[in-house]
Amino acid sequence: MDYAKLKALIDATPGTPEMSDAEVSAALCVQDISVLGKAPLWQVKQLLLETGRWWALKLAAKTESAIQPVADAAVEIISDQRFENIDMANPVTQQMMGALVQAGIITQEQSDAVVAMAMTMTSIAEQAGLGDPTPTDVGMARGTIPMVQMEVTRG
Repeated sequence: MDYAKLKALIDATPGTPEMSDAEVSAALCVQDISVLGKAPLWQVKQLLLETGRWWALKLAAKTESAIQPVADAAVEIISDQRFENIDMANPVTQQMMGALVQAGIITQEQSDAVVAMAMTMTSIAEQAGLGDPTPTDVGMARGTIPMVQMEVTRG
């Protein structure tokens, strides 16, 4: 545990000075922050198949037009078994989805549904790279619990 980083996070989080170590730990570990991440491609393809848009996308990928390169890339990504997810936080992916909506290949609602597939929840501690700090970690970062240095011996 990076106690200096944890201490800085505790100090930057409103209301923590009045809280116990356990309350601070609980507050830092609450998964209440939405994060845009990766959508599982099998779910994306399922959505497109169920809404009849998969065939429209495949047709656009084969038809010479301004959207053809984008549609072809989307079909390749979704169809390639080496890929499991598509990173919806990637600006290129966002541009691709916007172009497909603009061209009428998919609807805004379908694009939003793919984005929703990629949403995950995280905590402020996880977002800071601290995992889930325990009350003991909080106490050590605050200095209310002394840090004990342990020597590891090899037998």
